[in-house]
Amino acid sequence: MNKLARFALIAPLFLLLACERVSFSSYLDVNKKFTIKSKKGESIQFDPGRIHIDLTVKNKRSVNINIYSKKKQDITFSIPSSAHFPSERGSFFISAEDLKQDFDLDGEIATTYFDTPSITSTEICQYPVTRQVCRQVSNQVVCTTETNYEQGERTIVTHYEERESRLILEFKEQGTSEVIAKFDGTHVSHERQLVDIYGECLVRH
Repeated sequence: MNKLARFALIAPLFLLLACERVSFSSYLDVNKKFTIKSKKGESIQFDPGRIHIDLTVKNKRSVNINIYSKKKQDITFSIPSSAHFPSERGSFFISAEDLKQDFDLDGEIATTYFDTPSITSTEICQYPVTRQVCRQVSNQVVCTTETNYEQGERTIVTHYEERESRLILEFKEQGTSEVIAKFDGTHVSHERQLVDIYGECLVRH
């Protein structure tokens, strides 16, 4: 297929991807020729072969799939609001009848969390400096202790908690288990940065 195609699935999509822009980059392996139809009556035919795809989830209701080749074409089809999707792990199935397509859509979501290696860096900090200050008050010397804060630096050791989301989509011959095309892509994102060690605030050199 010598086309760059983009089609959006408008639906209450994967809860784990809600309110995010998440891209999966992988290949669509087409085993048998099939066609995707849009609500406007347009269609894209997929011929057997391997096609590079970027699948981008823009929010929980919109998915864009970019198929790389010479021409760009936009196609949209809907998924029923009754479709159920797992939050972070599980499978789902949408029939051709519900999709209003000639194929069933069988999918699976798997999400894992892992820690990255630690990163050591420095950051600016403030440390207290205590001094005795003496003043002349009514012919007497009065001394007091004052604390000021000066700029220093300290070592900090951090790591990230990352999330890897794997999305598998199988386009199946209607009413059968025959897989006519398959997409298997992953997305890795930083969930949060965690502090392992805060060093002592020291004088900057």
